[in-house]
Amino acid sequence: ITSTLIDINGAVDMSSTLAVASTITANAAIAASTFASSTSLNISRAQGSAGSPAAMANGQQIGAVNFNGYTSSGGYRTGANIIATVTAGVSGDELPSSLLFGTTADGGNDPTTRMTIDNAGNVGIGGTPNVYTNYTALTLNHATNGGILDLELNGTVTGELFVDSSGFHLYTPVSNNDITFRGNDDGAGQFTALTLDMSSGGSAIFSGSLAGNHIATQLRNINA
Repeated sequence: ITSTLIDINGAVDMSSTLAVASTITANAAIAASTFASSTSLNISRAQGSAGSPAAMANGQQIGAVNFNGYTSSGGYRTGANIIATVTAGVSGDELPSSLLFGTTADGGNDPTTRMTIDNAGNVGIGGTPNVYTNYTALTLNHATNGGILDLELNGTVTGELFVDSSGFHLYTPVSNNDITFRGNDDGAGQFTALTLDMSSGGSAIFSGSLAGNHIATQLRNINA
């Protein structure tokens, strides 16, 4: 079988090996169910031929899920996609791979990769994940203003971590919200070690004495 078209209430040529089309206005769905076992969607690829399959190589795409929509120009375009790609050498039973998540920008024609999960579990949003030995990394990147991490409470941004051309910033956009540094001392429960007063005067309030502390020495030098 080289091509199969399954028509529901109308014939549509999707020019695919297997196409499922519907002309009814209700949502179209492909469903699978089973009992006493899980249901899977398998997308497979090999090099070579059906009679003599061969191993894939670094940089080759394993498969993709494309989300297409009809446009005002009279054709289908891909608005978003998920792509699986081999990202290291294939040896034995190993298939090191990454997942790339893409979306199409307003004014754009094709998806751009927005998030990558690499073969070590590192995540990059807006760029390639950074890799550190014995660490799992989350990388936020933007070519103009850098990355920003918003922390919300009930839909309101109450804290931000971000970088720009002037450096690294810890910011609370809520008026007069203080910034606290908390820990757990010997399992005794959460306590506040340091509070940064975010009023216009600004102050740093430590929970205990700083005598003999390196930070205290530095503060004395500043106040001298």
